[in-house]
Amino acid sequence: MSVIGFINHARLAFHRNAAASTLEKRQDREAIAKNRLEKVGDGMLWHVTHLPKKISKACHDPRVLTVALTAMGMLTVQFAFYPSASWAATLTCKRFITNYVSWKTIKDSTWFATYLASMFAVTGTGTRALGRFVNKDLMDHFYQCHGYRLDENDKLVPLKLMTR
Repeated sequence: MSVIGFINHARLAFHRNAAASTLEKRQDREAIAKNRLEKVGDGMLWHVTHLPKKISKACHDPRVLTVALTAMGMLTVQFAFYPSASWAATLTCKRFITNYVSWKTIKDSTWFATYLASMFAVTGTGTRALGRFVNKDLMDHFYQCHGYRLDENDKLVPLKLMTR
């Protein structure tokens, strides 16, 4: 019984939308209000859950593709008709970047940003999971959908055993 409890607890903790994961109607999650801990955890996970969707949506947006292809076309025309001036401008930009941009600072900043994003993701996941475990209505609803119920000692009991 402990393995089943662990698996169901993990499902509840880590699923994006705990109540809607098992239901045909996704409106049921909105019927069970999120508490503050869940909202804080969702906010901390924004860069993991929502940002990739926004970037993907932007990459498939015809306006973004039009601007990118137009810029690429303009560079192609620039290099086709004025190759020496274009190469000179490109080399000037390259010299500026190599002389004035500290790659160690960029490496350290990238490392720190990755560390910070990872810490936010782990803390956000834990905060959201704690908020879900505190939300009694959500836990009851989630476990009923999986065929279990919490007894008075907060242990998972299959619904079939409780009816006998």
